[in-house]
Amino acid sequence: MTIKAVLRRWLESHPFNGRAAIVVGATAVAIPTAIRFAVDGVVSGIPVTGYVPFVLISAVLLGWLNASMVAVASALIGDALFVGPANELLEGPSDVFTVGLFLIVSGVLIGFVELVRRIVAEDDQVEAHREPSGIIFSLEKGVAWARWRGQGEPVRLGPQAEVAEMMEDFLGQVEVAKRLNAHARETRKNAAALARSGISTNA
Repeated sequence: MTIKAVLRRWLESHPFNGRAAIVVGATAVAIPTAIRFAVDGVVSGIPVTGYVPFVLISAVLLGWLNASMVAVASALIGDALFVGPANELLEGPSDVFTVGLFLIVSGVLIGFVELVRRIVAEDDQVEAHREPSGIIFSLEKGVAWARWRGQGEPVRLGPQAEVAEMMEDFLGQVEVAKRLNAHARETRKNAAALARSGISTNA
């Protein structure tokens, strides 16, 4: 499956829910916190900047609600640990401005991802109404995939050689069935003709 297909699937429906979403959300806060701790003696003045990419990733993987909670948690932890005295929140105007700006940027990112998600969903609905029903087959790195029109998530069929063999066998069975049906129709037609001929002769 291509990266484009994976991203489209994630945008159509974020992949993590329930307990998995909690784990991913906690990880999205823990990783930038650990990174900021690692450079704390060298870098200063960017207490919450490192959280921004992880808020964006959370919006894609977790949806807008969970991503919003990640943003709020990141703002509180970043302010408590890396702005002003340790373990104090919003102790001055600079802290309020920094946290407020971070939340605004996070909200814009989350809103943008949600907008893209809705656009993708609407495109799928339009495609489903515009295109006739059917199956689209594709090949990726020797693996065959199938996708129903109007549905964005492809289904893995198996290795190319195996799928090709199965399809050839299926097409062969279809061809045999057509021949048998044609033979049966011809037999019925001949029987009907003989029956009519017998009736005419008797008359």
